[in-house]
Amino acid sequence: MFISNQNRLSIDKIDLIVHHKNPPKDEFRLYANGRGVCGLVVAISGCSTYIFKDGTEKEISAGEAVLFSDKISYIVKNNGDEPFDHYTVNFSISSNSFFDEDMLIRPFNFSKFLNKCESLFKFWQSGEPSAQLRCMSVLYELIADIMENNLIDAIGYEQYSTILPAIHFIDNNFGSNIDIKSLAKLCIMSETNFRRLFTKVCSKSPIQYLLDVRVSRARELLKQSNKTVEEIAHLTGFKDVEHFCRTYKKRTGITPTQERQI
Repeated sequence: MFISNQNRLSIDKIDLIVHHKNPPKDEFRLYANGRGVCGLVVAISGCSTYIFKDGTEKEISAGEAVLFSDKISYIVKNNGDEPFDHYTVNFSISSNSFFDEDMLIRPFNFSKFLNKCESLFKFWQSGEPSAQLRCMSVLYELIADIMENNLIDAIGYEQYSTILPAIHFIDNNFGSNIDIKSLAKLCIMSETNFRRLFTKVCSKSPIQYLLDVRVSRARELLKQSNKTVEEIAHLTGFKDVEHFCRTYKKRTGITPTQERQI
């Protein structure tokens, strides 16, 4: 799903995956001066208090997951009477990627979310040649789940689910001719109300969202395939190569040809 710029996240590598139980009254200070790497913490049982450098505190308890940026600093205290059972994944992202420093969510289907964490940990421990790649794949899924949950929490599930058919249609059919009338029909809304709600949910109009998806997919093809610029323009739904090149430069600051040279 391609909702916002936060979804343009590129993981460079996974540094660590652990399953750990912090004992009661335990205090963890490794990240008191900064994480240095991004982190995903998934609480299985128990709870711990995260005390941040600015003095704010947040309790993370069973059934919750949180994403931390590499710049955030905190100590962890388990003031409860039971161990804080959790997964921690440390990973590095590319310089042009980002996400909110404090993204705490309660996954809608925690059982399914936890199963992915268990698979991630097993792949990491396996030592197989494909382990890193498999871990990257599962980690992307977990982060996508968190970002989607975060978005739904912010805008409300009802509004999000109303425009979801249009989002899915654009994501899966960006190379075809797409118009507002057909998207509004998918969501059983008038064109005016559809435009208004879509913009509220995605922070951009349906047309801007479509162009972002097309440019993003074009960038992937430019980097990962030997297709010509003309072929990529056609595959990503642009009416001609001139329009593609003009739009690409306007939205990225460089031409498709320059993109391939980076």
